[in-house]
Amino acid sequence: MRAWRRTDAAILAAILDDAEIARWTAVTRPYSAERAARWLARPARKRDGPHRARLALVDRASGAVTGGVELAVTSRHHGIGEVSYFVGARYRGRGLATAAVELLADWAFGQIGLERLELLAHPDNAASHRVAVRSGFGRVGLIPAARRLGDRRVDLVLYSRVRREM
Repeated sequence: MRAWRRTDAAILAAILDDAEIARWTAVTRPYSAERAARWLARPARKRDGPHRARLALVDRASGAVTGGVELAVTSRHHGIGEVSYFVGARYRGRGLATAAVELLADWAFGQIGLERLELLAHPDNAASHRVAVRSGFGRVGLIPAARRLGDRRVDLVLYSRVRREM
């Protein structure tokens, strides 16, 4: 994982302009290189804010960007954060999301000092359910009308992992 770079605009757009990502997330299509470039041109502190870290997933061998991962601190007072991620179509099924979520969780608990992490997944997104379980998150339950997805509200399954379970 590494910080996003301005030079990542084309690959970020290529990854996010994917029907499967749009199906499960709030990312809308088309997702253009210009849109990615505008987002990447913003300083990280403005793009992410003081309570968010967005990182590129990068293949160690080739240096290719394969996706992204995010940690958003949703309650500093209570030590709670939310993890999210996306992986490019040609890189799916290799365990990259699971490895990234595990690393991000270790960092969130160890360096940031969070006590609990949450991961939300659409009820029908079997791949995200597998990532959650394989990276040590336990299913908590269903949150009705949890988020807006396009023009509708969707239920999401809440997974949680706490520091004491490390």
